[in-house]
This record gives sequence, C-alpha cells and structure tokens, in this order.
Amino acid sequence: MHPFHQDERENRSMLTEQQIIASERQELMKLLAKVPLRSVDENVLIASWNIAQFSDKKKKRALQYIADICERFNIVAIQEVKSNLRGLAKLQELLPGNYKMSRV
Repeated sequence: MHPFHQDERENRSMLTEQQIIASERQELMKLLAKVPLRSVDENVLIASWNIAQFSDKKKKRALQYIADICERFNIVAIQEVKSNLRGLAKLQELLPGNYKMSRV
C-alpha cells in the first residue's frame, strides 16, 4: 500500500462522520463550481443521471451528495429508480422546496 493512502486512512479514522461529510462536501462543491450557475432568465441546466438501483437503502451521506449535485440543475432525470420511491422521497427532503418529483 502506498504510504500516502495509509496516512490518509489513519487521518480519516480520527475524524468524526460529520467531519468527513463536511470535508467531502467541500471537495464536491469545488467540483460543482465548474458547472454553470442556473438562472431561469438565462439558461436551463438539465442533468440525466443513471444511479444504479436507486432505492431507500442509500446512506444519508450518499443522498446528501446526490442532493448537492441535483441542486445545481433546473431539471434532473434519474434513471434506474426502484419501484419503491422512498429513496426519491428522502432525496426530495434534502432539496430546496422548489423541486417536484414526477414518475415516467
């Protein structure tokens, strides 16, 4: 194992779950900063995402990251959602109130 990976793993083990999530979300926000800002008057940003076997079994941490990404877009199409829509309902709870869910 590369020494860097060992050090990183040891450092992460000393962090709380909340600290890890905050750090990972901060990194995610840096990546999302490359996505143009959405503006109803200027553009419509559409995302299509195949989240393999999306269900209510996704961890809250994963759902938060998915919500952070979805929030950057006006319209999001998520494919491979299980017939049980509880996972989508949990995701919708993490999004601002202006998102609506539609099943096709």
